[in-house]
Amino acid sequence: SQAFGGAAFPDLYQPLPAKVIKQTNVYLRHLQRLANAHHTRLKVYYTPSKEDFLACKSGRKTNRQQAFELVARQLGLEYALLTDPLACSGYSLQDLYLADGHWTPLGHALAASVVRSNWKFSPTEGMASSW
Repeated sequence: SQAFGGAAFPDLYQPLPAKVIKQTNVYLRHLQRLANAHHTRLKVYYTPSKEDFLACKSGRKTNRQQAFELVARQLGLEYALLTDPLACSGYSLQDLYLADGHWTPLGHALAASVVRSNWKFSPTEGMASSW
């Protein structure tokens, strides 16, 4: 959320300023370089906010998710979105998110389950000990 400006951009359907997208590119490119330097695979996951959850339920994507997907594709990153699996899980917003926007224990468990099922390699395989 910080990379995408957080609450500074309350309209989640208007395009984000180029500066914000550029900053996100810097963050993801840095992660990509670290992974390459440590000879390990990198897969990034988009973790949905409450707003992403609600947007997905209505068949839309927030500007933050769209920007993440654009940057990840431009960098050739392997990535996955947790938005659809959480929003289509059958659980309600209140089941998965606390009032302050953080995940509930169930939200964490569901996200971890999705991430685990996405791994096509052992999570420790090739992982740098310094991470």
